[in-house]
Amino acid sequence: MESINSNSVSGKFALWGPRGSGKDWVIRSFARSLEQYNIDNKNNNTNNNRYDKDFEHLVFHGDGVVPAKIQAPSHIDPTALGAPDDTVYIYERRSRKNSPVHAVSAHVHEILITNASGEDLVKADVHSVNYAVQKATCLLILLDPTNINAGITTMAEYQSWVTDLLENLAKPSNGDKRYIAACITKIDMLKTKRPDPTEDMDMYFGPGMNEVFRTYTKSKDVEYKLFSISSYGFLKDGKTPNYSNETEHLMDSNFWNPINVEQPFFWLFERVERNRLERFSNSLSKFIYLDERRKNYRGYPQGR
Repeated sequence: MESINSNSVSGKFALWGPRGSGKDWVIRSFARSLEQYNIDNKNNNTNNNRYDKDFEHLVFHGDGVVPAKIQAPSHIDPTALGAPDDTVYIYERRSRKNSPVHAVSAHVHEILITNASGEDLVKADVHSVNYAVQKATCLLILLDPTNINAGITTMAEYQSWVTDLLENLAKPSNGDKRYIAACITKIDMLKTKRPDPTEDMDMYFGPGMNEVFRTYTKSKDVEYKLFSISSYGFLKDGKTPNYSNETEHLMDSNFWNPINVEQPFFWLFERVERNRLERFSNSLSKFIYLDERRKNYRGYPQGR
């Protein structure tokens, strides 16, 4: 079967969110979330039903050697502006076995994240920030309902920010699609949570927010999915948020279990990979190998 150069499978990732929406927590909680798929606890007489027996899920710094930290960040000042900086991470889905299924499903992604203040992202008046977001093929949009609940901003203002963001995105180049993962963050702090995240969107951001996304994603060049996530998770009782607003840190760092933070990343990776599977050096190769690639490709684990 025609091989795929996994190193070439990468999307231009950008992370957007107003100040205080949890941008600084996302990568570390993503790396932390991957542990549930990597650690097999059978030797400890405990059953990890999330263990992925086929693949390891790894995140490295840009050198591809040093693993990303899985410890919770220290105190983060949400009012700090600072200069935007680009951080490169490498995600690898590494095969544990050798087979056509594993060969076609093992990929490496380079994730370039422009870590700018929420104010810069919302105003989009810093050129490097604006450029990174406009050109992104994979866009994570963080929607923080606690800002609205606390009266820091209004539903209308939040909808206006997202509208401006989507309307100013550049068209994807080279036949690529744009993939947008919208994430309702901090669901551990919500009094109610519904199975359908679109209902949470209506409740916490107003019905107009769903319409904003529906309007933009009508294009055939755009795919969109809504997620509910928490970078903090709950304490052992399963009800109390594992985060203190007073200390702005985890209440119990030894019991840190983010909720579904990996799922928007997994969805973006899979969309990019499936798009890549459709590409061949010539039409004959496509005719011969496309069905085989599609049949052998293995999707990502689903959320809990």
